[in-house]
Amino acid sequence: MLKEIFILCLTIIHGEFVSCVPDSYQTARDAILKAERQQRLGSQIELNSAELALDKFLLQDKQTTIENARVGGSDFPPSINFFQSKKWIDDSPVFKVIEKMPKGCALHVHDSSITSLDWIISNVTYRANCYICFNQTTGSPSLHFFNKPPVNKGCEWELISTARTRIGNDKTFDQQLFRNLSIIVDNPDDAYVTVNDVWKKFSKYFGLINGVLYYAPVFKDYFHQALVEFYQDNVQCLEVRAGLPQVYELNGTVRDQDWVVQAYQSISTEFTKQNPNFWGTKIIYSGIRFNPVATILNNVKDAMRLMKAYPDFVVGYDLVGQEGIGNTLLYYIDDLLYPSQQQPPVHLPYFFHGGETDWKDTRVDENLIDAILLNTSRIGHAFALNKHPYIMQVMSERGIAVEVNPISNQVLKLVADIRNHPAALLMTGKFPVVVSSDDPAVWNAKPLSHDFYMAFMALAGEDEGIKILKQLAINSIKFSAMTDKEKKAALASWNVQWDKFINDWNTYNNNSQHVSRSDHTVKIIG
Repeated sequence: MLKEIFILCLTIIHGEFVSCVPDSYQTARDAILKAERQQRLGSQIELNSAELALDKFLLQDKQTTIENARVGGSDFPPSINFFQSKKWIDDSPVFKVIEKMPKGCALHVHDSSITSLDWIISNVTYRANCYICFNQTTGSPSLHFFNKPPVNKGCEWELISTARTRIGNDKTFDQQLFRNLSIIVDNPDDAYVTVNDVWKKFSKYFGLINGVLYYAPVFKDYFHQALVEFYQDNVQCLEVRAGLPQVYELNGTVRDQDWVVQAYQSISTEFTKQNPNFWGTKIIYSGIRFNPVATILNNVKDAMRLMKAYPDFVVGYDLVGQEGIGNTLLYYIDDLLYPSQQQPPVHLPYFFHGGETDWKDTRVDENLIDAILLNTSRIGHAFALNKHPYIMQVMSERGIAVEVNPISNQVLKLVADIRNHPAALLMTGKFPVVVSSDDPAVWNAKPLSHDFYMAFMALAGEDEGIKILKQLAINSIKFSAMTDKEKKAALASWNVQWDKFINDWNTYNNNSQHVSRSDHTVKIIG
């Protein structure tokens, strides 16, 4: 049909082209718009009347925000660093709706950055035997639990309770501690000029807090608190990249990998029993892409063993760390091929980070090639994917989803304005995409809502409404590592929660409108 319309508009009379007559031109234009809309992510979803009411509300606020910025010159939050725009996002009607929406699974998050820093400071650092030291050269703090602290030249250990008493004001001390640990700054463009600048501070975050997170009682409480925070943000399941660290006790005992996995599993199982609308957790064991090949080979062997010992809980392996300066997948190729070369071959699912770069045709974005050849299940970030159309085609055909983390990519300086994020292209063509949050605690983001907001407001078009939010939630189930049986149950549960979310919003909105007509105020919120 579209071809015929183009022909109609390119008719030749006496050897010359003539333009369409007005009616045929408009028909051709409408056909192009329709064809584009039919290709979009979520375009096949049909909305019922209740969903259409919320869709209208979301689009009204979204379009007002966009037009005020586009025409009126007001600020557009996704175009501003999240450290500065968060306060505006939190007050927006769209965000308040997204917070309440059941978002399915968070498929790309890391073990040491999923629980809020506020909780670490207000809870963990007030526990007995928690020590702090400040490096005499850099002024940076370190945290650890001890029965009796060791001698630590250049950074003398002190009970954190003693340090608070010495300062004389708990609130002041905690605020200063937050600033020392956090990467959040008021002037991110000045503080972090390059990608390496922000990654240096980002990597330092983990070194500062892991000393307390790896204390066994805190380790368990931290993960439980993560489940609480994600569940409160209406996230129904997690797939956590986990390093399975050496967890310690006060008496010096160091727990092994099985203890760590069993702790994760028991906490998740108990939380799921207490919260039937939460579907559980999966662990993707993760090595560090700076480690020697022998270490990575041992990681791979450990992943194979753990998958066998904890089926449907430990679900695969990944390599993490700053991709731009770390070792490539090709560097570790012999280690990563090890499972497939066994007799019989062992299937170890991979969930590789790949292409987390804004460079083209470098050893970094070529990780995309090796990720595919190694049969990765999903690819984390794949920021450079739009520069590789053949790889994009292969991934689309194979159903290899991209884990998009918009705020992470902005904060870590791959893209300043999320409107320019390459995932906007993926979402125009029904590409397999899921939205996640990477390390939300590090930048004080909600577990998933802020990233969904960015996807809705900046990666989707001005006229794209609730369909794309619904499709992203469904995708998080479809492309998860759950078994087919688990996916079926999860989708059924999600549909019930989605319908309740829609009905609750309509009920609340209708009641608010009724009240507003009586007191002459407008009060329509999510």
